[in-house]
Amino acid sequence: MGPDYALHPIPTIRRATIGDVTTLLGLTAEIDELFVRPRVRAIGIGGKLLQAAEAAFIAAGCTNVVLQLARSNDSGRAFYIRHGYSPRPGYELLDKILIAG
Repeated sequence: MGPDYALHPIPTIRRATIGDVTTLLGLTAEIDELFVRPRVRAIGIGGKLLQAAEAAFIAAGCTNVVLQLARSNDSGRAFYIRHGYSPRPGYELLDKILIAG
């Protein structure tokens, strides 16, 4: 049986989507995307999305969570560090293109 994918509820303000978190669940949960529209950043929405995702991971039996971000994404890195994330020593991301686009 393959992994479960979950799209967590997307909060809205005045009918406008403001954030999204997509995850891949197994023993290790993976945050594939967490996005908050720029005009509504820095008011706690990202933190609430992250907390909701982490609660869902725990409920699903996950023991840890991983994610990736661009090396140039300093604000994203600072956000995750503020929420208890840290680099995993000795690991790096590997990628392979399966279908040329």
